[in-house]
Parts: sequence; structure tokens; C-alpha cells
Amino acid sequence: MSKNLFAKYIWEVSTIYSSGHITLRSINDKWTECYLYDGLPIPRRTFDRHRHDIETLFDINISCRKSDNTYYIEDHGDLANDRIRHWLLNNFAIGQMLTEAHAIKDKILFEEIPSGYHWLLPSIQAIREKRWIIIRYHSFQRTEEETLTIMPLAIKISHQRWYIVTRKDPDQVRVYALDRILEMQITDERFDYPSDFVAHDYFETCYGIIAGQEDAETVRLRVFNNQQKFFRSLPLHHSQKETESTETYSIFEYYIKPAYDFKQTILSYGENVEVLSPQWLRDEIADIISRMTAIYKR
Repeated sequence: MSKNLFAKYIWEVSTIYSSGHITLRSINDKWTECYLYDGLPIPRRTFDRHRHDIETLFDINISCRKSDNTYYIEDHGDLANDRIRHWLLNNFAIGQMLTEAHAIKDKILFEEIPSGYHWLLPSIQAIREKRWIIIRYHSFQRTEEETLTIMPLAIKISHQRWYIVTRKDPDQVRVYALDRILEMQITDERFDYPSDFVAHDYFETCYGIIAGQEDAETVRLRVFNNQQKFFRSLPLHHSQKETESTETYSIFEYYIKPAYDFKQTILSYGENVEVLSPQWLRDEIADIISRMTAIYKR
């Protein structure tokens, strides 16, 4: 399959998805403005073949409503809620557009993700086949490498890093950064996926990948200096609620485990964010700020 044909599939799905219902004529009108346009319209027979290929590749069914000959995504709502398919389609579409649009490739800037993607596919394979893996790992907290045999349970991306979620024994969940894995070997030994582990539930009250020892609790932040607009557009956590809004500040509430990564994020906002509760977290942040102040007053 050619790269352009694959990209065309993505374009067709995106066009129909964003339109709701659309005729083949309207699709062809939009096709003339596409960066992939080769000067030829998409014949109906060709389009029907593409529909079949798209269903096979992406499990996305493009149906035709006979009453007005419009095309639509049959599982439109499911696609919107399927975060993995949505994420893959969005990222592939952007990647293909940048590959083809050489004229602007130096005008779109991305943040780099460390090279852990090298271990992404074998990690997914091990999870799918329920196989133990052996990794050679060098943590930032250790001076020496270690060799670990682990049960891969899930993959998570957080703050520009890929992580593999594992168990070393029934009661011990561990998370390893893929970019710190030096070697990985998928073994022939299989495991039964633990029925008591659900990745989404495990991270439900986490800010990133640190579960920590803290229990989840309600955290209230006062946000100043127009930063509240950024919080509204990109919530810190899915549990975020804006409970109070004034001309000068807003109060946001979270149900979360206030572990190390969450505390670091609060501190990164400087004087624009104040912890209101719980009191222990307010005191801890204040203590960190005092120690920082002492460093700068030396």
C-alpha cells in the first residue's frame, strides 16, 4: 500500500467525520483543496473500495444514507470516545500532512519525546500476548543498571515520556520509563492478566504516573492573574471543577492524589496559584517556597 493511499484513507475519514453527513460530490469538492490532490476526482467505485479498506484497517464503518446519498461514520460516537483510535488517527493525519507539505515543515514546531518509542511496539506486543519481559534498566535514582523480570500490564504517556506499567509480584505495581530501558526481551513464559487490575482505575486519581503513598482527597487551588483562563482551556486533571469565579481569581477543585509530580506542577505556576486546602499540602508547599527563598537570599 502506498503512503499516499494510506494518507488518503485518513483524509477521507477525517472529512466525513467532521462533516457528519456528506455527499461524494462534496467530498470531491473538498478533495481539490487537499495537499494530496492529484488532479483527479475520486470515482464512486474507488471510494467504495476505500470504504472497505478503511473498515478493515481502522474498524471504522462508512455508511451511505440512501434517502439523500450522503456518507457518514456509522459509529461516530464510538470513534469520539475511543481515545486510542482517535489519538492514532489524529497523530497519523498530522504526520502525513507534515511529510507531504514540505513547504511549511519548518514552520510547525513540536516538542520532542525521548527515544522510548523504540520499545513501544515490543511492549504492546508483550501486553497483547500476555508474556513476561526481561528489561535492562537504568533509573535516574540509581548509579548502576539493573535487570528485571516484569509482567507488562499497560502503556501510558505522561509529560512527554512513554511508560510501561508492570507488576513484579501480585501486590507491587511499578512504572518504568521506556527511554530508560537499555534492552528488552519478550520471554516465552505467559501470565494470566490480573483480574483485579484496571489501568484506567489505577491512574484515575493520579496526576501523572506517580501513585505515591498519598490517598486521594479534595484539593482546592486559588488561581490569579488570568491564569484561570488557561486552567479552563486545559484542565490540570479530569476531576477539575471551577467552584468560584471572580474578576481577580477563580477557585478550582480536584479529587486527586497530591503526589510529587502534582506538587511540582503547582510550584511551576509561582505566585499565580495558591493552595487553599488541604492544610498539610498548603504547609508543605509553603515550606518548599521558604527553602527556595533562602537559597536565593544567600
